[in-house]
Amino acid sequence: IPFPSIFFCPSYGVFNLPKSNLGSIPKKGNNEMGYWIHLKRSLDQAMLHRDRCLEIPSGPHRADYWQGGWEEYPDKDSALDVLENTDATAQLKCPVCKP
Repeated sequence: IPFPSIFFCPSYGVFNLPKSNLGSIPKKGNNEMGYWIHLKRSLDQAMLHRDRCLEIPSGPHRADYWQGGWEEYPDKDSALDVLENTDATAQLKCPVCKP
């Protein structure tokens, strides 16, 4: 099924999607994957997650030095470097997504 180029919006009516935007839809098999580190300072723990892990919150991420937080990294090498250099004694990989 081809991607439709004409859409109807109740507020704005009918509008056309430019053809140039149709080619920018991500395709399956794209090897680019981001990684996340969840730093839990209260538990002295840092955990590595894949970009599509179920444990990553979907809402806005809040990071705080004292509590920790979520940080995104573009590739696995940079995420592993940061994970190794954290001051957390427990450096773990997520058991759900297994990065």
